[in-house]
Order: sequence, then C-alpha cells, then structure tokens
Amino acid sequence: MTNGQIIWGVDLGSELRGSPLVAGGFVWIATFDSPKIFKINAATGAISCTVASARQIQGTPVAATPPGGVPSVYFPAGDTETSPGPITAIQQNNCSIEWQFTDYRTLSGVWTPLGYSVDATGEPLILAGTADSDTTIYAIDAVTGKRVWDYAAENPPPHSYDIGAGVVTTAPGVNGFADGMAYVESKYGVMYGLDLTTGAMVWNVPYADEIGAKGRYISTAAQSGQNLVLGDNYGMVDLNATNGDVIWHTDDPSK
Repeated sequence: MTNGQIIWGVDLGSELRGSPLVAGGFVWIATFDSPKIFKINAATGAISCTVASARQIQGTPVAATPPGGVPSVYFPAGDTETSPGPITAIQQNNCSIEWQFTDYRTLSGVWTPLGYSVDATGEPLILAGTADSDTTIYAIDAVTGKRVWDYAAENPPPHSYDIGAGVVTTAPGVNGFADGMAYVESKYGVMYGLDLTTGAMVWNVPYADEIGAKGRYISTAAQSGQNLVLGDNYGMVDLNATNGDVIWHTDDPSK
C-alpha cells in the first residue's frame, strides 16, 4: 500500500470479468471462460481451493455470515439458451457448496453484483436481478437457498431490458420504512423501490424518461441517507430514496 509494487500475482488461465471479493483474509474471484471460482490467500497469492462452475461468471460475489448459517460467499452465474445460471452459496472455510438456486420464473441467470441484507423478520437475504427475458428481482434465503419473494420488473418488447445493476438495500427502520427497502434499476431506466421484507413495490420511477437520458442503465446505485446516486453512459442522477423523485442530474457535455 506504500509504493504500488506488485506483492504477488497468479495466473488463473482465463478472463476475469467480475470484481474480486476479499473476505476472511482471502480473495475470492471467478474466471469467465472455463469458469471456476478461486479462493486465494490475500497475503501470499496461494490458491487455497477452487469450485468448478458449469456456467460463465461475470457478476461480483458477496460474503456474509447469515444468522443461523456459517461464513459463506455467494456467486452468480449466467444462463445459456438451454440451462439456467445458478446462484451458488459456498462455505468460506473449505469451498464446499451449500446450495444452488435456479428457481427463476423462467430460464435465466444473473450477471450483476449480488446483494445481502437482513429483513425485518431477521431473515438473511441474497438479492439479485436476472437477465432478460426473466427480468425479475429475487430475494433468496441466504441459509437455505429457498426463494423468499420475487418482483417482475417492466420488460416491454423486445423483452431485452434485463436487470443490469446490483440491488442496494437499507435496513429496517431507515428513512421511515419499517420493513427496510431494496432499490434496483432495469436497463429500461426504471428505478424500483421495493419492500425488503415482502418484495412489494413501494414506488417506481422511469427516471430515464424524466431526465431525457438515453443509453443502457447498468450502474449500481450508491445510497447515502435519502440519496440514491447512479450513472449511465450520458451522466449521473440523484434520486430521493423515499419516493424516487429526481433531486438532480448532470449530463456529459461530450455526448
């Protein structure tokens, strides 16, 4: 951290598309081609263990020790035309698979960052949005891998507006929402504010239409207080987390 010199490097033999995750003194990363999940010692670069994947991985994993569970990491995977892409829960200590989730509404997978939160009942949730044409937000029990709730986002013809961003949450009680909230936008430029505990829609705002923006909307929002700040390939927008109102937006003058 003092001089930028390389401490170690390891060739994983394939393209990396997801961001690495550091948890428990280890780096967790997955390769895209010949997909495999790696647990790497953060101090030495030594590979501790691996998990083979039948599907390509480009989403960023999340780590958690859920109530009633063990320290785990969770990886998304993309689908093919004939097979779904599972969300996989892996024990951190030995890379054993705890469960895999494929209970989507239709054949689908996840290529976005995963989220983790605990709802108002104390249930730990893994949160993810799926690719087209499923285009649905899912909350999955982090211990059992069972679906808790799902919400189908708007997906007009040609049904290609999948969920391209990660789900951001606020804890129960924050901003006056007793159940907590989950926020995510679709590539159609609609931001959804969902009840974290039930999955019911609290509000949705087609912010792209409101600000006259064009492009693909795959930026995971940054939440701070009552602000949800996110970008697209034409600028940035700040939404009110309590009702979805546009607070401000900026446009890239070069576009």
